Amino acid sequence: RILASGQYEEREEIYAGRHWSTLKFPLHRPGQAPLLGGLTLDISQRKLAEEALRSANRQLRMLSDCNQALFRTSGESELLQTICAIAVEVGGYRMAWVGYAEADDHRTVRPAAHAGCEEGYLRELDVSWADDERGRGPIGTAIRTRRPCLVRSIADDPRLASRHAAALRRDYAAVCALPLTAGDRSLGALAVYSSAAEVFTDVEINLLSELANDLAFGIVALRTRDERERAARALEDSEFFLRKSQEVGDLGSYYFDVRTHTWISSEKLDQIFGIDDSFPKNTSGWIELVHPDDREAVLRHLSDDVLGRHSRFDKEYRIVRHDNGQERWMHGLGELEFDDHGLPRMMIGTIQDISQSRQAERALHESEERLQQAIRVSQLGIFDHDHLSDQIYWSPEQRLIHGWGADQPVTLPAFLASVHDDDRPRIAAAIQRAHDPAGDGVYDVTHRIIRHGEIRWVVTRSQTFFAGEGSARRPLRTVGADLDVTDRKRAEAELERYREQLEELVTERTAELRQAMDHLVQSEKLAALGHLVAGVAH
Repeated sequence: RILASGQYEEREEIYAGRHWSTLKFPLHRPGQAPLLGGLTLDISQRKLAEEALRSANRQLRMLSDCNQALFRTSGESELLQTICAIAVEVGGYRMAWVGYAEADDHRTVRPAAHAGCEEGYLRELDVSWADDERGRGPIGTAIRTRRPCLVRSIADDPRLASRHAAALRRDYAAVCALPLTAGDRSLGALAVYSSAAEVFTDVEINLLSELANDLAFGIVALRTRDERERAARALEDSEFFLRKSQEVGDLGSYYFDVRTHTWISSEKLDQIFGIDDSFPKNTSGWIELVHPDDREAVLRHLSDDVLGRHSRFDKEYRIVRHDNGQERWMHGLGELEFDDHGLPRMMIGTIQDISQSRQAERALHESEERLQQAIRVSQLGIFDHDHLSDQIYWSPEQRLIHGWGADQPVTLPAFLASVHDDDRPRIAAAIQRAHDPAGDGVYDVTHRIIRHGEIRWVVTRSQTFFAGEGSARRPLRTVGADLDVTDRKRAEAELERYREQLEELVTERTAELRQAMDHLVQSEKLAALGHLVAGVAH
């Protein structure tokens, strides 16, 4: 063919495991038949160099694409998946996956991402990074030793005997596992599988190691970013909750520099004080805000107790708002911070507007005083029975009614013993009914007691409160009052005696009048008869 065409032919062939380049060409001789000439050159080394160059270019491109992915991806899972995909699609590997080293008791390796011909291989894989049979494969070894682990031929490696069949079914011939490290800590490993054995060169392993280092750096960077974002969000949430809580609680915060005698306040505290940015936030400015009648006490507490004894600032005082002159009550709290020499450096604390609670306390105090006065005037005795602890409280007026001392313990048996013998069964039954969960808890009785040998009449009204429903219903508390009505009872008895005496007197007078009337009628009858007899005689 070559002689007929007169053209040369160049071919590359593989023979005996080596690459050959053959050049065949015609040799023309004048007046003679052409001869076939040829040259054969062993190009095995060149082929290896070309393949190495192509492989290096793939690795460099893979490394470049992975570096770009570090900047483009926004999340850790996305980064891992992208790196595995690049290793397969650009690097030409059969399969790639990333496993994380778990800190559990079994030192499990958890698959986090994969790409390529995986076909359920990772589900069948039982890998750890412990120094045992499960952890002596390439992945566990790379994580544990923090060095690359290469298996040039999976089929010939006894460490992977249990995985030979699964690997060969997926055309895995070799594997290289590279640790993902951060400082002195192993995050996990990147494993790449090749469909050809004996293919991982030192240059390739170095490039893969660089890729693994970049991936580990990216993982740490993303985690650091996520932690910062979480911290920033937590800080924002904390500031929001602090601001809202200060608004709801009328609570402001401050920082006082002991050395410069200046202070920084929160926005809420400025609102409480009625000040703006132009107000001088120094010691003089703060003293100006304190009510003139409270300044001496506040300054003495600050000087003697806080700065002198290093105790906590804890004081209620009044201020005069800067903007409208309104008087408000404050509760100030503060803690001193000291420098390395033990000298006060600053005080951090809060100031709360307690004007409303002060007004409520004053109103409550006035209400309690009115109630106590009403009780004293009405001579009512108050009692409170806690059924859970079986503790009974008697007010001083109640003890006075029953003639009991201030320290004399109060119990139901002791109370019943003081009830008049004739009334005791009725009162015991009434108490039992009032405490019965099936009833309404109302107790309204009038009875007699014996006080220091004297019979006294008492009216008692109370209400028992219950907790629970149905069979779980039980008495919780009984609150009531006693009123000594002895004087009223005596007055009623006296009135009854007067009534009876009056009725007797009326009866007597009526009888006397009736007798007189009868006598008068009889006299009139006799007189009439006398006149009649006299008339007849004439």
